[in-house]
Amino acid sequence: SVPKHRVSIGQCFAGWTVERGLVLNKTEEEFKDLFSPEMYNDYQGSGINVESVLCVPIFDTGRKCLGAFEIINKRGAAGSGVEGFVTEDVQYAQQVANYMALLLEGPTAELRRVLALTRQLQQHKVALEASGRCKQSTVVCFLEQGQDLPTTCVTGGNETLDSYVTFHIVRGDPLKDQEPGLQKKMLARRSNTTRQHVWDIGKSTTEFENRNPKWNETMAVPMPKRLEGVPPEELYLHVLLWGFNSIKEDTLLGQAAFPLSRMPRQAARGARPFPLLAIPGQEGHIDVDKARIWLSFSRDWGSETTVPEVIAEVVAVQQSATADGSAAAVRD
Repeated sequence: SVPKHRVSIGQCFAGWTVERGLVLNKTEEEFKDLFSPEMYNDYQGSGINVESVLCVPIFDTGRKCLGAFEIINKRGAAGSGVEGFVTEDVQYAQQVANYMALLLEGPTAELRRVLALTRQLQQHKVALEASGRCKQSTVVCFLEQGQDLPTTCVTGGNETLDSYVTFHIVRGDPLKDQEPGLQKKMLARRSNTTRQHVWDIGKSTTEFENRNPKWNETMAVPMPKRLEGVPPEELYLHVLLWGFNSIKEDTLLGQAAFPLSRMPRQAARGARPFPLLAIPGQEGHIDVDKARIWLSFSRDWGSETTVPEVIAEVVAVQQSATADGSAAAVRD
């Protein structure tokens, strides 16, 4: 049997999985180019030579990696025509990892996961149901895709990032006289809104290892209560591109801002590419010169519009933009 042991992040099978937050499922022929022989021959002094390995990350509610669940040498693989672990094995290992994460997170883990799922799947519905509070209370955003997004340094070289986008409404141009520290400020605000179950920050899903991700997502960003009644001319939508990190804080990569007063009141038919600006203090580390995100916006449903009508319009926007594709994205 394999004795108890510890490995550093980035080393051997478990360390590789934790560092990247990815499933490792390979045979010896496949992993020998990734790892040196001393890492898989006489594995951890057990006398076992690794012929196949399956290692899955253990994620907490915030999708930060707590550890890894590792299995080596699939039984019956030799001479059976099956070289390594199959899809059913991966699904089983991921289920085990989920249960392990619940145990590691503590007694409130299930509740936090339900809240996180609710936030992701129903954020636009929650926002739209609140839209009766004031006339300009909701901005609906369609995030189509990203193009030439920046890479991030993980292990001494440039690797394709895992990207997502957040949206929130602020008073005043957020790009004007901006000071360093935006990343820490925004992470703190997101943590605070999650604890208070306030849905005033829209967040896309995460697209993994893709410099040209396709989101095709529609979400609504509600007006923060403290900004209700502020003239639209003073309000901006702040759009932030993030790089997800499974073991450290997520990295803020780029930004854009759009005045609410210039947004159409009716849904646009197709997204357009917008450039991203650098984050203060990161100009020499992250290159966003060629980066673009494709977006469209609408705002300001009147009080006569019912929630079902608004939701139907949001769905129509998403279907239209998805069907029109890239050709529609270049139209004004």
